[in-house]
Amino acid sequence: MSEQRLTNLSYLEEVGMNDEDLLIEMVEMFLKNTPDSIEQLRQHHKEDNWKKLSAEAHKLKPNLSYVGLEQAREIVINIEKTAKTEPNPDELLQQIDEVDEICQIAYEELKERLRELKN
Repeated sequence: MSEQRLTNLSYLEEVGMNDEDLLIEMVEMFLKNTPDSIEQLRQHHKEDNWKKLSAEAHKLKPNLSYVGLEQAREIVINIEKTAKTEPNPDELLQQIDEVDEICQIAYEELKERLRELKN
């Protein structure tokens, strides 16, 4: 029985023409940069800096798409829009937490995939 994964690397495999070195590099970049981006979302939220929160959310969207995290990407789109138009701090924090939870699971999946690719 195979378990359902949150991540899907088919986009990266396709654009990288199945170049494993490129796939490894892109996954490593996601694992390095995404936690920092989520921390930036939290910091901008804490400071009530909605403009920077929106901008950071905007930057995060493609990274989520590259690894197939469409549910997280949809939430980030909403964070970006809400922060720009009518910030609701409680709602935004809940959404940031949700994205973080999804990414925590994705990090483990991607670390496992890296181990497979490197062997």
